[in-house]
Amino acid sequence: MKLLNLSTIFLCSTTFGATSGTFTFTSDGESATAISSSFDFSNSGNSFFSGGFTFSKPLQAKTVTEVLQEQEEDFFEVDTFGFLFRYEGTPWCYHIKWGQIYLVDDGDSFWFYVPSVGWHWTSLGNSGVYPMIYSKPQEWWLYQKSLSTRDWIYRYKEDTWTTLDQYLGLE
Repeated sequence: MKLLNLSTIFLCSTTFGATSGTFTFTSDGESATAISSSFDFSNSGNSFFSGGFTFSKPLQAKTVTEVLQEQEEDFFEVDTFGFLFRYEGTPWCYHIKWGQIYLVDDGDSFWFYVPSVGWHWTSLGNSGVYPMIYSKPQEWWLYQKSLSTRDWIYRYKEDTWTTLDQYLGLE
């Protein structure tokens, strides 16, 4: 079981003089994902103040089939493919590295659609090919490698490395 940690930073400023108080955030419900946090802030003049909250949620690794069978939106870990947030009642998800993706279960493998680069195929588990990914629009194989804070994509056909952000058109 892994732990998903999420943090948000709250930044604000004012042009109306000194401000101070307490910022409190409480999510709905009393589930394992419910969070509540607060922090005190103060600012004078046009300066900035900041703070934030963090929550952790234990996650069990699931298959794509299991994630798509879930009825509620939630965070999931999909085997070695990584963390994603599944929107309620739809195969659309937000993957922590790939961004918005549309998942299609294909038995022992799955397809995922990324709006900026199209359809991709891979398979997980002991007999899976991931971190190798087939890119349908380009009709070539990719290899995803995580190094420190960046993910890299090796394009076999071009014999080149690029960041995942560059591949997705974000850089």
